[in-house]
Amino acid sequence: MPFTHNPDFKCELCSGTTQMGGGVYEGRFIPQWQKILICRRCEASNWDGIIPEEHPLLMEKLRAGGIKLTRTEDGLVRIPPRGSVG
Repeated sequence: MPFTHNPDFKCELCSGTTQMGGGVYEGRFIPQWQKILICRRCEASNWDGIIPEEHPLLMEKLRAGGIKLTRTEDGLVRIPPRGSVG
């Protein structure tokens, strides 16, 4: 019998359901952020950074985890690029 279970996860930005498995990966876990998941749409929409005031729960979660955030000149929080470490 083929594997049919497609686990769904919640995107930390939009709170939408994101499929991650069964050959479909609609987001990515960000290792530098303790594997917090962000969907592809949110990552593409926030290519220039996340507005912290629009995502207070995510910012609180990152701060509580002791995550060092990188900010742009405009104060946006940069999403670590794919393949980056640390």
